[in-house]
Amino acid sequence: MHLVVAVTHLQAGQRVGDLGHDIHWVLVPRSLQHLQQLQERLVQKYFRSGKGAGLIASIGVGEVENKVLVRGTRANFNAIAQLLQADGFDLADIELQEQNGSVIWPEQQWAIQPGADLGNERP
Repeated sequence: MHLVVAVTHLQAGQRVGDLGHDIHWVLVPRSLQHLQQLQERLVQKYFRSGKGAGLIASIGVGEVENKVLVRGTRANFNAIAQLLQADGFDLADIELQEQNGSVIWPEQQWAIQPGADLGNERP
């Protein structure tokens, strides 16, 4: 399983699935340990501290092994990258692939991460 992160700026009443026009970023960590470090930064630190509020709209678990999917604009990705770098996370170990077009994961495969206070959960 891999961490799926949707990085968007949602308007009131919008869901992540409504934003199919966004850029999709696939982050491929070099190792499972690196993936776990990234998950810890995004979920535990930024969600629970509120540091990532307004940047990360939703989070879930997907089927592709050892990949992190960040969905949003280039500016959204850059904002997350700055948060990670400020926390000492080495982004040099992450391969960045840009994918345009439709949503690349089925919405029904999403599962909200336990303990995450999202504010924008899908019905």
